[in-house]
Amino acid sequence: AIECYMKDHPEICEEEALKHVHSVMNNALDELNKEFVNNRDVIPDSCRRLVFDSARVMQLFYMDGDGFTLPNNMEIKEHVKNCLFQPVA
Repeated sequence: AIECYMKDHPEICEEEALKHVHSVMNNALDELNKEFVNNRDVIPDSCRRLVFDSARVMQLFYMDGDGFTLPNNMEIKEHVKNCLFQPVA
């Protein structure tokens, strides 16, 4: 997203592009939170929870770079392994 934004706006630096992308992500998450709370009567809880949780996982994966495919970043891989293979206490 940062690379694409920089191609569309060649006058900005990577740090500014990162700030913009974080701003877009935070605004989208705020909107998702509002929709999650305000649409209890319209959308079944299981559907709302699935969309909300999926968005949060994507935020975790990509908030500070591509944390899932970078070979030196084991933190995300550990989160995924814990979610999939560790029993819930």
